[in-house]
Amino acid sequence: MLQKMVTEAVIHDFYGLQKLAGEKTIYGCALVTDSDFGSVFMSMNTVREAGDPTSYDWDIYSWEYTSDQLNNSKLPRVSKKLWRLLDRSGDSLQDTVLPVFVQALKHLQQDVARTGCDTDTICFS
Repeated sequence: MLQKMVTEAVIHDFYGLQKLAGEKTIYGCALVTDSDFGSVFMSMNTVREAGDPTSYDWDIYSWEYTSDQLNNSKLPRVSKKLWRLLDRSGDSLQDTVLPVFVQALKHLQQDVARTGCDTDTICFS
């Protein structure tokens, strides 16, 4: 159930952020979590100037787009679920949640590729 919830939220929020980015070229999309994997949000960035390698910023905390900007983000619901799991376990969820995040990103990459977007130019992490 968690896998399905995370995958649906990741795909939904990606397309919401893609819409915010408009015609800009996306080069990075990341799921950002804390050290105990008790919450998650998505961050995305776009190329500022084509052909200029200095326009790529790999500090995800300074990226232009986050799922917090979406009125209908599904990732806060995932975070609530993760917090409940963390509260019950009392320990980091890394071993449980990291594989779920990885699978969700793989599904996202496949879904985005089906739209005709060149996913080889986007770093999904």
